[in-house]
Amino acid sequence: QGGALTPKRAVLLVDEAATLDKLQGALDTLSRKLSAFDTVVFFFSGHGEVFETLDSEEPDGFDEALCLVDASGRGKSPGHLLDDSLSQALDALKACQVILLDACFSGGFRSELSRRAARLALFSSQEDRQSREGAQFRAGLMSHLIVEALSGVADADGNGVSAGDLEDYVLKLMPLCCPGCDALGGPRDTVCPKCLLPFSGVNRRQQGLSLRYLDRDLILSLNSRPAVP
Repeated sequence: QGGALTPKRAVLLVDEAATLDKLQGALDTLSRKLSAFDTVVFFFSGHGEVFETLDSEEPDGFDEALCLVDASGRGKSPGHLLDDSLSQALDALKACQVILLDACFSGGFRSELSRRAARLALFSSQEDRQSREGAQFRAGLMSHLIVEALSGVADADGNGVSAGDLEDYVLKLMPLCCPGCDALGGPRDTVCPKCLLPFSGVNRRQQGLSLRYLDRDLILSLNSRPAVP
């Protein structure tokens, strides 16, 4: 809402419709329609997985993957979209790109996606860390912050939410959210100021990642903060 992306220009794949074939088909169609003057947003919110690999381009020895609805829970399957496969599909799109991956281990996609310009990417977790859903909303923490940011809250100058505004907002707030109750704390807190949950072990606060080879002033949403009287 408030942006240039209208329902007629969007491809929405939810639940049973979110198969790998349909996703690849949508990307193939976009590759024939888009030009360098367009901007495309690729947003994925769902499960992520890692698999051991002998690929020399993966120094950690693992392939990261997004789990589409047809992915098997018993190891690598045709429904898993690997990091290099996603990178190749997005590289075929001539447009400027905003890539938002809210999935466990999504930081592992950063290296593959850093090989071309005109791209902003946000990742909900480090390559060896899981992402989480917020305790008070049925969505990934990063997904919630993205929606919040684009509603106008992240607008820094009254001109709408830019790529830089979105990146700054998400990366600033994500590591301040308590994994137990979503309360915001300080960057040096060792326990949640609200529920007293210790921030250690599996309760470590979530750290996002980004890469940006895109003009930080590119407007993504026309929603703006209310004017201060």
